[in-house]
Amino acid sequence: MPRGNGFKVKGKNLRLVHWEYRQQILELLIEEGKPMCISDVAEETGISYPTTTLILMELALETKLNYTVIGNSKVFTANVKSVVEKLESRKSQ
Repeated sequence: MPRGNGFKVKGKNLRLVHWEYRQQILELLIEEGKPMCISDVAEETGISYPTTTLILMELALETKLNYTVIGNSKVFTANVKSVVEKLESRKSQ
């Protein structure tokens, strides 16, 4: 969970909103269990396309997602093994 007060827009803490969006996207990809492109994820979650792109790339950099470039689009899949390992390490702390 992010720390600090963060920036507020319209009474919402942007760090918390960003964290919630990350959770929604990661849960969607794990539940679907199939490769999804950015526009599919944005459509399913209702999160804007630029925000979805940013979060998907962040998750890929953290190795929570794998992605493949097909033509002009990136297709993302959940790296379930990595996510499970990180959850187990948090529980043991």
